[in-house]
Parts: sequence; structure tokens; C-alpha cells
Amino acid sequence: MLNKDKFAKKLGTWFPHVECLFDNGVMDDIYGALKEESKAGVTITPHSDNTFRAFKETPIDNLRVVMMGFCPYHSVVHGKLVADGLLMSCSNHDNYLAPSLQQYYGAIEEEFKEGLCLPCIQSGDLTFLANQGVLMFNSSLTTRVGEAGAHQEIWRPFTEHLMGIFDKRVVPIVFLGNDAWEFSDCNNLHFKLSSSKCC
Repeated sequence: MLNKDKFAKKLGTWFPHVECLFDNGVMDDIYGALKEESKAGVTITPHSDNTFRAFKETPIDNLRVVMMGFCPYHSVVHGKLVADGLLMSCSNHDNYLAPSLQQYYGAIEEEFKEGLCLPCIQSGDLTFLANQGVLMFNSSLTTRVGEAGAHQEIWRPFTEHLMGIFDKRVVPIVFLGNDAWEFSDCNNLHFKLSSSKCC
């Protein structure tokens, strides 16, 4: 059985809302599956220290909106994992924007600035959004390097539980892409961004 105290620190203010998943064995199943892969030599991304980073950066009482994607970046650039624990963020690399983050900034330019090319800092680090109450969340908190969506089913019980929390708090969710959209049935207040704009 997992040490709940260890995870309470990682999940911060969210822990009381997901503690039941530790008590009913859901988190044991998730971590058992991940540990098995790791022992078999599979590289999992993001780094384990960043798995729950989205929840640490956005305390539940500060939650204003959820941006939900599919899974963390599964790529490695210059020997470093691209995923840093926040949706679309790639702060592990200086002066690097992952393709989906480039699309995101391009969509903002098109939607709000109408192609005026106004100055905008396009940072790979999206902590600033997380700290303003935007939960930068992937429906799967981990994946295998080189394999998008590999852990989708592993994390499904955790994500479905979170959808219930979002619903109770009447928090709007912006789903990025069709794969994230499949969770829209779990929540009443949601919006979809086309995968052609952002994935």
C-alpha cells in the first residue's frame, strides 16, 4: 500500500479530495502498473517528481478553469524529457517550444489579436497560467517515451474522479483535442478547442 503522507505533499491542497483513491486501492493499481513498466526498462515521462506538478502549482481553492489535454509530451530533446508536468509546458529546455505549444500561441494570436503580431512573450514555461488558477492538466498524467497515450487507461479512474470534483465546483473545462474531449460526458460545463487549433 502506498504511503499516503508522501503523496499528500505532492498533491498539496488536492489531497483530501483524492484521498479516497488511496484508500480504495486505485492509486495502488496505478503505481503498480507504472512500477512494473519502470522495472522492465521503460522510460516514463514526465519525471516522477513532476507527475502531480499541475496540482501543486494550482491549489484547489485557487482553481478558476481547467485546460485539459490528452497526455504529456512523449518526446526527448537533447537528451532531456520535454514534459514538465504541466499541460503543453516545456520548461526543461531553454528557447524551445513544442509544436503543440507553438500552435497554442498561434491560435491566441489569431483569435485575440487578429494577426496584428502584437508583442507576446512565447515562453515554454506555463507556470504563470497555473499560478493564476488554470489547472494545466492532462487526462493521463504519464506516458511512455515515444508512445503518446500509452497510460490513458491506467489513469482513467483518477481522471474520472477529478471530473466529478470539477463538476461539484462548477469549473469550466477547455478540452484540447478529440482525445481529451472523450471525458466531456463526465462534466456539464465544458468547451472544445478543435485539434486543428491545438492538440
